[in-house]
Amino acid sequence: MKAGYIFLVCCLLALAAKAQRVSHDFRNVSLAEALTTLAERSTEYDITFLYSDLENIMVSRSVRNMDVLAAVKAVCKGQDVKVKRKDRCVFVTLKEKDEPFALYGKVYDNKTRNEVPGTLVELLTMDSIVVSRRVARSMMISDKDTFYHSDFSFDVPRRDASYILRASKPSYRTSTMAVSIGKIGAREFSRELPPLLIRDNSIMLKEVVVSASKVMFYYKGDTVVYNADAFVLAEGSMLDALVKQLPGVELKSNGDIYHNGKLVQNLLLNGKDFFRSDRKALLENLPTYMVKEVQVYNKRGERSEFLNTDIPNDVEYVMDVKLKKEYSIGYIANVEGGTGFAKDHDTPYLGRLFALRFTDHSRIGIYANVNNLNDERRPGESDSWKPSDLKEGTLRQETVGFTYSVDARNKKWEIGGDTQFSHSVLDNVQTTQRTNFLSTGDTHERILQSAKNKNLQLDTGHNFKMKSDYFTFTFRPGFQYRRFDNTSGMDNQTRGDTLINSFSSKRLSKGWDWMTGFKANSNIRFSKNSVDNIWIDVFLLNRNRKEDLFNRYSLLYAKDKVQDYADQYYKNHPDHHLETEGRIAYSTRLNQNLWGEIIYQLKHQYDNRNSHLYRLDRLQDYEQGELGCLPSVAEYELGIDWNNSFESRSSNTDHIATWEMNWNKRTDKGKWWAQCRFPFTLRHARLDYQRGAVDTTLVRNTFLVGSNNTFLQWDSSDRKYRFYVQYWLDNRSPDLMNMVNIHDDTDPLNIKEGSRGLKNSFAHRYEFSVDYNHHDRWGISFGNEGGVTTNAIAMGYTYDAATGVRTYRAANVNGNWNMLTGVNFNLRLPHLRVGNMIHYSFVQNVDLVGVKKTTDMARSVVRTNGINEVFNLRHSFGQQQIQAKFNGNWRRMTSDRTDFTNLHVRDFTYSLSGVFTLPWQFQISTDLGLFSRRGYGSSELNTDDLVWNARLSKSFLKGNLVFMLDAFDILGNLSSISYSINGQGRTEIRRNVLPRYALLHIQYRLNKRPKKK
Repeated sequence: MKAGYIFLVCCLLALAAKAQRVSHDFRNVSLAEALTTLAERSTEYDITFLYSDLENIMVSRSVRNMDVLAAVKAVCKGQDVKVKRKDRCVFVTLKEKDEPFALYGKVYDNKTRNEVPGTLVELLTMDSIVVSRRVARSMMISDKDTFYHSDFSFDVPRRDASYILRASKPSYRTSTMAVSIGKIGAREFSRELPPLLIRDNSIMLKEVVVSASKVMFYYKGDTVVYNADAFVLAEGSMLDALVKQLPGVELKSNGDIYHNGKLVQNLLLNGKDFFRSDRKALLENLPTYMVKEVQVYNKRGERSEFLNTDIPNDVEYVMDVKLKKEYSIGYIANVEGGTGFAKDHDTPYLGRLFALRFTDHSRIGIYANVNNLNDERRPGESDSWKPSDLKEGTLRQETVGFTYSVDARNKKWEIGGDTQFSHSVLDNVQTTQRTNFLSTGDTHERILQSAKNKNLQLDTGHNFKMKSDYFTFTFRPGFQYRRFDNTSGMDNQTRGDTLINSFSSKRLSKGWDWMTGFKANSNIRFSKNSVDNIWIDVFLLNRNRKEDLFNRYSLLYAKDKVQDYADQYYKNHPDHHLETEGRIAYSTRLNQNLWGEIIYQLKHQYDNRNSHLYRLDRLQDYEQGELGCLPSVAEYELGIDWNNSFESRSSNTDHIATWEMNWNKRTDKGKWWAQCRFPFTLRHARLDYQRGAVDTTLVRNTFLVGSNNTFLQWDSSDRKYRFYVQYWLDNRSPDLMNMVNIHDDTDPLNIKEGSRGLKNSFAHRYEFSVDYNHHDRWGISFGNEGGVTTNAIAMGYTYDAATGVRTYRAANVNGNWNMLTGVNFNLRLPHLRVGNMIHYSFVQNVDLVGVKKTTDMARSVVRTNGINEVFNLRHSFGQQQIQAKFNGNWRRMTSDRTDFTNLHVRDFTYSLSGVFTLPWQFQISTDLGLFSRRGYGSSELNTDDLVWNARLSKSFLKGNLVFMLDAFDILGNLSSISYSINGQGRTEIRRNVLPRYALLHIQYRLNKRPKKK
């Protein structure tokens, strides 16, 4: 019996020893921190909570000799949380509230306007009684680095009340700010507070330099921040060189920027709209040494900023270039000039000026650029360049521009604008080899074309914005003038088994066009704090054009040895285009998670075109002289060709009603976002057309239904996972011009005829993607997209094999569809980046081709299977960087037609590039690429071209003076070839390009800051 008591006592002692007891004093710490401390000390329970939900709840509690579960309940007592236990798991979550009203804001330094994280913010009644406390801090983690920001928020009752905000932090003076809520809208759930400013009370110490490893990029909330100093760039590099290196960013040749496949809609400078009309001016002229960081984020649109809430679809995806502090206020200038030599080409030259005055509320910029390079490459910069990316022809251009912007400190108004003048001369030589797929046997064409285009252009655009508590108004007028003078020539031979025809022509086109117009919009709300709003915008564009075109050709039909020639003068004027558009939209928040919007839009377009053709060769006693010289008006009007002269007046009026719903919801695990957008269009189209014996009026009323950007998206709270699916429906009506019964033989080898009975086309498209990112170190994504078009409008043709004449007619075809699927993988380490992309694509192209004019056009179906593999490796060490890349494209074209020869085309690119610092502070940047082609129709196109470019640079005067020596295509192997195929044939094009050249240029930097007061 005694032994039994001893055994029971031992068991109780063991159980008491097993139950963990904790003691701790928590003094003014966040509940999240307190729970983290308890979780670290507990082996008996797993404590689960969402850190971001509880980090702003401050607790002060003493825990004395409690078990872990009791300690959790003690620190949570009196807070808006609930504690739930299930087996070994203890869950701590926020209590659910009915439609809380949130006040949120940020704390800033009064002088620098930088955020001050860690500030204690207290919400007090007007009697100075503390209602709640928050630490203004939010945390972002990238790699091993943690970044804090000064966000805070308070939940308050939904009623008109006044409060005091009090901010305190060591080394800062305690600051207060009065807050009056006022009337709360029925569907208003949160409100942003004015900036809470605190004054620095510290003493300035001597400067201390701290060296640390540079983080390439990190996340600041939903903003991606790229650290410019973490990228190794060649001396003298401009902003475009930096943008090309940013992970996940692609810069197109036309200046379009894509981030993770999404188009960047605007390029900002220090958060301000600058160089809107020509972003390439900023990309190509802003030196990278001025840039501190580049941010990519979703910026609120005008409506959302005005209403101080996020309105669905009123968001602009932007790239914001932040300047270093020493360049943010004052004057900067960057001047560059250079010249060199090129083999069998004019002496290359380059001149550039970029000057900028920038303050917090005003910006003035001047830029100028002259060169004859037509080449945006810089050695060592681009890892994705290939010969087919070369600009066609050789170009001489001069550009000068001016841009300005001024805004009020109270943000009530803003004015800005830009003006650009440009002149260019483009010389282009192009050789085309084309194979036409025909049931009676393929034919082959060899076309040699040359052109010289001269353009003089003036562009100017301005904007004025103003804002009050109840409305906004924006007005943007613009004007463009262009004068052109173009000459061209062409020689063409068409062969089957023997020569079919030979054609040559010379053309001269002179004229001008000008456009003027404006955009205006206004946002109106019914009360100061209401989210219900009406959006009104108006658009007007007026264009006039005048063109005199001369064409001289000779044509030989080889079979009958018939010779034909013509001297044609086209008087293409007056041409007038008018486009107007008005839209009114009403949007409202139906509940905390659901937005609705209805839109009515009226669009009208009017075109008046006149083209009179005069056959000068048919005039009596006509003698062929210099192209472009005309006899008297009375003489050449006698040679008018009425069958190929026309007057056309067309109009389209669209009434568009759009219904849109947006739903978003945040949960503990992530954010859901869904959108449905359905436009319904009633289109009235009218065409009055006169041409020879044709005098007709066509009227067509069409009802179109579409689906515009309907999607579902989910993002996890930790930014690791993303799911996205989207669907589009594009419903289009045919152009009435394709339905006029005409016979246009102004080009004797390419005749156009009308086609009645064309139907509306329907294009269905979808996109699906799943992404996973592991702490920004590595990521993998899978995507699939595709589309199918029914009743696609194809310009089919019948072919006369005896003469080589094509007769084109529009027709509806079915069977066009495409699909693309792929996987992307990225590894991002401090000094190493590895990326691999593999995509498979399928395209089925359906066209119509017939032989002889009397037979119907038959379907020609070509299927293209493609695989694209891209592997990229970049390693940086100190001031050195080296990169290797492989890009492989495999394409196989097949068809069920017996006369079709299947093709298997392969393009491979192997490239090495790098930037290296040499002794005596010299720097070399270079790239070496091998471009291989296989499977092309001509043996001369199946080549291996080794292309090598290099730049040697040296800086002086503390980096303000830079000498650069560029050498392009050092081995002289560069060529430009493009290839395309569809159901009608395949085409191979070779263009003239800028030959190898060397260029020595000098860059000087000037920076002047205002004197300190």
